[in-house]
Order: sequence, then C-alpha cells, then structure tokens
Amino acid sequence: MTKSLNWTRKAFNRSIEFKGEKGEIIGTMTFKILDRDVEAELNGKKFRFDVYGFVNKEVAITDENNLEVGKIYLGFRNKAEAQLTNGEKYIWKRADFFMREWELIHDLPDTDNDPVIINYDRDRNFLNQEGKISILESSENSDLLTLVGFFIGFYFLRRRSAAAAVALGVAIS
Repeated sequence: MTKSLNWTRKAFNRSIEFKGEKGEIIGTMTFKILDRDVEAELNGKKFRFDVYGFVNKEVAITDENNLEVGKIYLGFRNKAEAQLTNGEKYIWKRADFFMREWELIHDLPDTDNDPVIINYDRDRNFLNQEGKISILESSENSDLLTLVGFFIGFYFLRRRSAAAAVALGVAIS
C-alpha cells in the first residue's frame, strides 16, 4: 500500500515542512546557515545529518540519542548510496535532468531486480517549492529512509544552486 506525504518550502526559509495525508505537519528538515549539518524529524523520530569530507563527501546519520544509524556516500554527477548500520544498502537516483523527480532504490544482494521504495517529486512556483513523496514499500525504517532520500535530493539541489550562483558571478564580472 502506497503512503503519501507532501512537503513545502517557502521562499527564503531554511526549513522544509512535511505534511501527512490530512494536511497536518508531521515533520521538518532544517538546513543551517553556516553549518553543513541538517536536522530532521518525521513522525516523532529525530535524525541529524552530519556532512564531512572534502572531495569524497560522506554523511553520518545519527538518531536523537546520538547513535549512528547509517551513512550516505555522496559521489560525483549526482550519485549517492546510503547504508544503514543493519547492512541494508540503498541507491539514490534522479529521474530527470531538472531534478523534478528522484527515487530511493533498495539495493538487494544477489539480484539486479532492485525495487524502488520511495518516489519524490518537486514543483517550483516562483520562489516556493513543494512536492509529493510516495512511500511504495513500508518498513520499520520508512521514516529514516524517507528523510535520507529527501536529504540527498536537496543536497544536490543546493550544490547545483551554489554552482550556478558562482558561475553567474563569474559571467557578470
């Protein structure tokens, strides 16, 4: 059974709100101004994403008790892989060039038939952004995985925006 969430990000706001099927706020993700770390909460479960590394960036994911629950390995050309401490692996994949859609895929061992477990989409209207998250396969880690896939998508969006701003500054000067 598919479960859906909606998300919104208002212009100039560092926080993203996640809303349940009835429109109630069930979580947030907050990006710090001068820090690369991100704090997130979904359905009462709190996580922190700590980005480190220079060329090969990694993200340590910790829960509210400061215990590591997983890692994200961020690669070049918008490639990423997540691994939970229980050994499960997930692959993040964008569905289109404009990053309007992306998905999280469960990387099952010994098979090439890996299921998409979560779909994400993004719409932009002027300065605001909003979208829908479809959880296709529920598990005990659904909240964490939903935030992992969302974090990766926004990490690449923010990196692309920063590169575009630098390129625009170089072009103007």
